[in-house]
Amino acid sequence: GQDHIQWVNSIKYLGVIMVSGKTLSFDIDPMLRSFYLSCNCIFSKTAKCDQLLQLRLQETYCLPVISYAAAVISLSKSHLQRLNAGWNNSVYRRIFGFNKWNSVKSFIHGLGFLDLKHIFMLRKAKFFWKLRSSDSLLISNLYHLFMYVDRNDIWFSSLDKNLFVLSNIHEIKKFIANRFS
Repeated sequence: GQDHIQWVNSIKYLGVIMVSGKTLSFDIDPMLRSFYLSCNCIFSKTAKCDQLLQLRLQETYCLPVISYAAAVISLSKSHLQRLNAGWNNSVYRRIFGFNKWNSVKSFIHGLGFLDLKHIFMLRKAKFFWKLRSSDSLLISNLYHLFMYVDRNDIWFSSLDKNLFVLSNIHEIKKFIANRFS
């Protein structure tokens, strides 16, 4: 009609901030700020609690903040590294007293957990598995169409195509856990 459309550099849709440009990209800074705020709130209330309890609380309340929409958004390698570093620094290093020069990857693996990169990978794999096994013909067709589109997503290109033919969620979890180890 007669209304003017305002040009903006970013838009927030369902809690995810998309940035304008030639390619689809996302702003992770608000997500990181919310994550750090959540972590600090938990640490302020649990300073004298057991370390594993603190870790469980961080996973329960803060991991969803930093991994919101992880299954459906494409992150650049640098964004993924920033999120992973934020998770490692704010959770594992702070709870267990690791220095910045110490790697926490083997410690995370020893606890039987995944690092943030592999948590994202698992969430995406579960999402695609659910699409593939959907009873809806439309959803199933969208999955097959997506599988044959040339993608430049860092996560997607690094995965073995065998992941998408696994028959159940437990096999997917095992595949990603083996990949992490």
